[in-house]
Amino acid sequence: MKRCFKPCAVAMLLGLIAGCASAPLNFPREESVAIADTSSTRQAQEVAEWLDSRPDVDGFYPLSEGFDAFGARLALMSVAEVSIDAQYFLMKPDNAGLVFAAKLLAAADRGVRVRLLLDDIFTTVEDVDLAMLDAHPSIQVRIFNPLARKGLFALNYIGHFNLANRRMHNKTFVVDNQVAVVGGRNIAVEYYQLETTGEFVDFDMLSTGPIVRDVSSSRCR
Repeated sequence: MKRCFKPCAVAMLLGLIAGCASAPLNFPREESVAIADTSSTRQAQEVAEWLDSRPDVDGFYPLSEGFDAFGARLALMSVAEVSIDAQYFLMKPDNAGLVFAAKLLAAADRGVRVRLLLDDIFTTVEDVDLAMLDAHPSIQVRIFNPLARKGLFALNYIGHFNLANRRMHNKTFVVDNQVAVVGGRNIAVEYYQLETTGEFVDFDMLSTGPIVRDVSSSRCR
């Protein structure tokens, strides 16, 4: 019994590693771009008033408090008319994530096109829940460099480290291609003063003007 212990342990480890491969990436992928003409939206009219109808000027408003940063996202989703484009390094199925997802669904139900891009490595929302969001005809969910969830998650790096180590740290939120929120906050309670045991000290900037189109056209790096 003692002699076969090591070979058995090695066999079990190899079995776990074999089950921990990267997720299949050879499915058809359709290119998607921001909706360019949103000049008839409420956001476009309000931005024009704020910037005194100057097309060459950008506007900025700091969101240093977590409550304000989360509230700004929720308020913008509530008035979105054409599109919501969001990309984040991580999203959790906590109160912040659930409220955020509910607002996305409510906007999609109004006919707003929603695009959500998440990095996979620290996103803890279950695949089935992301699939439910993606099943909505007005929502596109995409995962950056997905990793297989089979076996021990940490072992997914073995044999695929170059792929698994290439992550997407973008954190942008754009409504109607007119207003953007960019900064360091992801979608989880610890970023928005919703966590009583601790909080990340972070910062966001609400932006309007031509810079929003630059944000919308940015690619994952």
